[in-house]
Amino acid sequence: MAVLLLIQGRQGSVAWCVTMMEYFNFGFYGSVGLSNILHAEIQALLVGIKLCWQAGLRKVMCFSDSLHVVQLVKEGTSLFHHYANELEIIRDFMKKDWTISLHHTFREGNIWQIYVPTDF
Repeated sequence: MAVLLLIQGRQGSVAWCVTMMEYFNFGFYGSVGLSNILHAEIQALLVGIKLCWQAGLRKVMCFSDSLHVVQLVKEGTSLFHHYANELEIIRDFMKKDWTISLHHTFREGNIWQIYVPTDF
């Protein structure tokens, strides 16, 4: 079992993948350039899920502090939504042959956020 934690900073997104044996597998930092927080959160989720799949992790729990992203992925969106393509790719990855779940967590309750500077 692995846990994918997604955290939004001021200018980009950070994700960590930690196994249940409590050691760090991998992480990434990415910038979406001149965009918005929603785009950064969606990109972080998409890249994080792809990395977990490529790493061969087949039991993954994703935690995001963006309730909006969690709702968009779980409930679906209009085909005309600005990020419909990215959201559909995420949903396609979640339908693959693995166990993956997406959950909302409050940023204040996320113990891993203490490792992320809030001004990056």
